[in-house]
Amino acid sequence: MTRILLLAFGVPALLVACAPDIGGHDDTAADTAAPEGNVDEGDGTTTTVLDATDYETWVYFELESASTVSVGDPESSQGWDLAFQRYLPKLNGGVSG
Repeated sequence: MTRILLLAFGVPALLVACAPDIGGHDDTAADTAAPEGNVDEGDGTTTTVLDATDYETWVYFELESASTVSVGDPESSQGWDLAFQRYLPKLNGGVSG
């Protein structure tokens, strides 16, 4: 009985674990960073890539000019809208600035 259960559940589990990646992700692309800047997608949208990979530096972004900006004092400056540090985002308003 144990062998039947093992064959019934164990073999399909191994086959699923060995299935090819169907997510369409290219692992080699992870080694190369996307170029920073704006790309017009041609359908009325723009994709913006920022390099916010540093663990200590915040990257400040202004929506009106669609560009990164230098900010002296983020808490009192109105010259930025969004900021990113690694996986941490913040908005210019409320407790962020």
